[in-house]
Amino acid sequence: MERGGSLPLRHRNLALANPILSVVVMPSTSSPFEYLIVFSIVFVAGVLTSIGLRQYGEKIRREAQHA
Repeated sequence: MERGGSLPLRHRNLALANPILSVVVMPSTSSPFEYLIVFSIVFVAGVLTSIGLRQYGEKIRREAQHA
């Protein structure tokens, strides 16, 4: 890697030739707040999934007992 933290020359040429690759190749520097937001979203999604699966399991169990 070149000094100064810039991309190597071959990666810079790829990024210039294909703008979509620049998104993939460019390093991201996310703030701690962004990490907290992403963690919160994933945590809430996990909680909702857990609640939904528990309710679905109870529904299946009730239907199996009444059948």
